[in-house]
Amino acid sequence: MIFYNIHCHSNGLLRELNWILPGEAELPPTPMQSSWAVRQEAIARLERTFEEDVISRIPDNGIFRFACVSFTKVLLRCAQLYAVRPLQRHPALTLPLPEHLNILLLAVEALEVKRGLLSETTEPWHWVIKGFVDWHGLAVLLAELCNPDQYDPQLLERAWAVGLLSFNELSGQIAEGTQGPLWKPIKKLMRVAQRKRQERSPAALPEIIPGPSDNFVDDLSTYTTSAMNLMPMHPVMDTNQSWNAVAPDPLQASWFNWQSFTDDVAALNNGYTWGAMDFDPVFEGL
Repeated sequence: MIFYNIHCHSNGLLRELNWILPGEAELPPTPMQSSWAVRQEAIARLERTFEEDVISRIPDNGIFRFACVSFTKVLLRCAQLYAVRPLQRHPALTLPLPEHLNILLLAVEALEVKRGLLSETTEPWHWVIKGFVDWHGLAVLLAELCNPDQYDPQLLERAWAVGLLSFNELSGQIAEGTQGPLWKPIKKLMRVAQRKRQERSPAALPEIIPGPSDNFVDDLSTYTTSAMNLMPMHPVMDTNQSWNAVAPDPLQASWFNWQSFTDDVAALNNGYTWGAMDFDPVFEGL
């Protein structure tokens, strides 16, 4: 019942951050559709709601409380990823300048925290945790790894560790299968990301896309660190400045990568309109 309550509190906001209903792109935007600050404030409210209405009512400090707290952290990080990497966005939406927000770190933490929940001690709730298939977080992580301007070696190592494991596991959880219209664009992201990895390290191993294998189980302590705390939720740019108006910058490569992914998903889903699509694909010919 607690996990159901968590889902009820979060589902509406996650949908609103990630999707534009048919025809809404041609209408005046709502505050949620047009303002980065409003989107961040909504995530902050969701965090307070989790704490006040859910977590504070769990009586014990045992493993069940840990599982609930960690699951809310997964959803909050997913919400932040939806806020900056939506599958559909209104043309009026402003987004933070990429150098002011570590999107790769957000994606890494979202996947790490979820993997930390898939241990033997939390096995009674695996059916709930595995029901949340975070392909969006994996896609965001891979799009960031496609960016040649990612230079933090420790973060890159963390990203590849959790990214390869998540790719392996999620390949067996996507409803349409590995040849479906969702997994094909994710495999393309993986190919490009591994190519960029080789370019960073000339001595790297040949490109290998992992295949299905047994699930990997992590120790909970691996991910229960202070680094899991959410970053401050406040606007990080002039919200009067449009994302599209920002001068070209190498750090925006990750946005182009994400745009190409959503274009691929749209094309493989019978050309469904995905909101504002105003950048040229960068994966042509792959």
